[in-house]
Amino acid sequence: MRLGRFFFKIGAWWLLVAAAAHSVGHYLFYIDESRFTPERLDVARRMQELVADPVLDGSLWRMLQVFSLSFGLFLLFAGVSSLVLLRGKPSGALLQRMAHFNAIFWGGAFVLIFLIYPMIEPLIIAGVASILFGLARVSLSGRKVRGMPGGNADPGAEDDKSPVATEDLEDTEDLEDMDDISVEELLGEEAS
Repeated sequence: MRLGRFFFKIGAWWLLVAAAAHSVGHYLFYIDESRFTPERLDVARRMQELVADPVLDGSLWRMLQVFSLSFGLFLLFAGVSSLVLLRGKPSGALLQRMAHFNAIFWGGAFVLIFLIYPMIEPLIIAGVASILFGLARVSLSGRKVRGMPGGNADPGAEDDKSPVATEDLEDTEDLEDMDDISVEELLGEEAS
């Protein structure tokens, strides 16, 4: 469980570092005109003259700035929300589902970007995030729970009167959350 939380936390921090790096790149590429070469300044001026959205009066240059800023804010949100989730000490089942979702999301983003717009920055961000959350998912799925307070983890098994076996739990704090977890959540099934 600790290894899974570790990979999840590293994945969240990776997204925050990517957001910070993208913000610096955004500033250097779009805002700091003192770093522009004359050719680049000419291209920027021509893009400012092209109206991409006649309704909102937005130039092509402004539209690119907004999309870049939106991408940076999305990375920031994804990293912060993952850290907030971890801070709330979620159950292993919830953390496993979130790691699974993140691994699939970032893996899908990697494939889509690779096929349509193969640029190095988003490929590295999505690829590393997918790997880290995938490692978190795999690490979290190796956790075994033999029993839980009030009965056996297997709903079809006989009622076991022996004390709860906790040697396979890596975090004793998970025992406090066990009362709030249904058997379906432990087994990864949806409650009907």
